[in-house]
Amino acid sequence: MRHFLSRQICDQLLCSAPSVFAYGAWDKVQAFGASKRLDAALTAHGVLHEYIVCEHSGHGLQNDNAEYVRYMETLIAYLAKYL
Repeated sequence: MRHFLSRQICDQLLCSAPSVFAYGAWDKVQAFGASKRLDAALTAHGVLHEYIVCEHSGHGLQNDNAEYVRYMETLIAYLAKYL
């Protein structure tokens, strides 16, 4: 898979902190395709991350209750571990 990220951004990914992010597949504010590229880039560079997709939601993640709960639980665990 070809990545459309600059060399500087790719170098920064190597030093990236672990991340948790969730995206709604129907988001009109942040293009969903960008989340796929972010996930692919983090995976390709071995950056620890959790990527949660809310298949029925837009920007507010409002239509996927189970995934939203999973996101919140994952986020709480992340904060407990890294803060």
